[in-house]
Amino acid sequence: MAVRGGLSYGNLSSSRMTTLGNYAATASASGHGTGGFAEVSAFQDFEIDALTFTPSATFGYRGFHRDAMNETGSLFALSLPEDTFSKTQTTLALSASHRFAFDSGLKLEPVLSAGWRYDFGDLSRSSNLAIFGSGFEAAGADIGRSAFIGRISLNAIASDRFTFGASYEAELRDNLSSQIFSANASLKF
Repeated sequence: MAVRGGLSYGNLSSSRMTTLGNYAATASASGHGTGGFAEVSAFQDFEIDALTFTPSATFGYRGFHRDAMNETGSLFALSLPEDTFSKTQTTLALSASHRFAFDSGLKLEPVLSAGWRYDFGDLSRSSNLAIFGSGFEAAGADIGRSAFIGRISLNAIASDRFTFGASYEAELRDNLSSQIFSANASLKF
């Protein structure tokens, strides 16, 4: 069993071309937001020959708050009010790994995992926008509740206190795909 949580900061920017007849301009905006997540996972390792298989079940919550943003540079600049995005989800996954130990004490562990994620609650997304001081609502894409998730990573264990790694993760669902490259390091005191 594992309980995880984290906080994040996002530096956001957008740029879009606006045209009408001979008029053309670029509208751009920048802003920031904060977010976080909390999740609990149950998992069990199974050693089969040289591989370790780990089925897991996870229940989690993710949220992100974006501050208001105002575009500049165009007569058709939009204003976006602050907004909070959140979702609750479950994930069922299976990973396979193998640990290679070297004479220097370094251990390398490639990990391949695949799974299914399901989102609960209202997934409809719309944004309240304003142009020329008048507000309107724009509907977002209807994304699917179910997603395929895949991950490949390489973890290095330098000592009992120091580990590092890199990974690529993909989430694929109707009208949404997400790809993340990440690196991490951990030093225990």
